[in-house]
Amino acid sequence: MKNVREHNLEGGANNSELDKDTDRSNLNSSVLKADGAMSDLMIRGTEDFRVPDYFNFADVIDEWAPKEEEGKRQSEHPALWWIDGVGNEVKWTFEDVAVNSKKAANVLSTAADIKPGDRVMVILPAIPEYWLIQAACLRTGGVFLIMPTNVGPKELHRRILKSKPVCVVAAPCDQVNDELLNVVDEYIHIKGVALQL
Repeated sequence: MKNVREHNLEGGANNSELDKDTDRSNLNSSVLKADGAMSDLMIRGTEDFRVPDYFNFADVIDEWAPKEEEGKRQSEHPALWWIDGVGNEVKWTFEDVAVNSKKAANVLSTAADIKPGDRVMVILPAIPEYWLIQAACLRTGGVFLIMPTNVGPKELHRRILKSKPVCVVAAPCDQVNDELLNVVDEYIHIKGVALQL
């Protein structure tokens, strides 16, 4: 019988035994213990789980897209469901995400010449296009650099110089002001490509 670590969300940790009636000698899992609404949570059936040599979440998107078309997955449960501050909604199916992230990946790899390992700085609020660019980076192998939209121009300039992105993706909006876009424009003239959505 193996012991597993039992983590209390309040911070304490101790060892405990699994259910004595069940032989779980191969179990390499953790039990997450929470007070209140959440009881013991254990990953079961993972004893034979093998991590693939190559995993890319974009492949998961591509696996789910045809399931909607074949009726094996309900399309009323979108892959992405975004609601803005005033209640406007955007719902994308896995097919939408697959097709559009491939288009965005094509733009990244052709217009910006992104290759695996190249840094792509993204200055966008949490809008649907943010997630689309993230999926496109997964497809191209680009490293997605998240840039908070609340940084000032000096900090953005410092972070661009420090991280040396091959490409900067930005869009004018309430959270990305002209001062930030001017810093991006300066960087374009020095090195790299910027894509405006």
